[in-house]
Amino acid sequence: KTSTVSASTSTKGAVTSTGGTVTKPTKECVKWSVNDVMTWIGNIANGIYNKYAYLFCLNNIDGIQLINITKMDLEKMGIKNNTEQTLLLQHIQRLKRLNASSNSNSNSSLTLQCA
Repeated sequence: KTSTVSASTSTKGAVTSTGGTVTKPTKECVKWSVNDVMTWIGNIANGIYNKYAYLFCLNNIDGIQLINITKMDLEKMGIKNNTEQTLLLQHIQRLKRLNASSNSNSNSSLTLQCA
């Protein structure tokens, strides 16, 4: 099942889910802090990955590390479910595309489909 998720930027620029369309972040995801990453992880796909937010904190995953994370990294962090690894990586790829798009046109918004 696919649902549309809206995002807005927090004061630090992390994308958060609110329902509707996705607003491009004012802060590039590569500049995100560990807290920004935790906020994003906790809010994607209606919060179903919130259970993993603490793993990203424990492993000190910031924005640069987030966009370069691999399936093997997720497994080493303790995310053992193959399906959830794949879906998390898909969300990260969408974030990278959203961020790239926001760099090319800062005044538009996109709709993201999140599983």
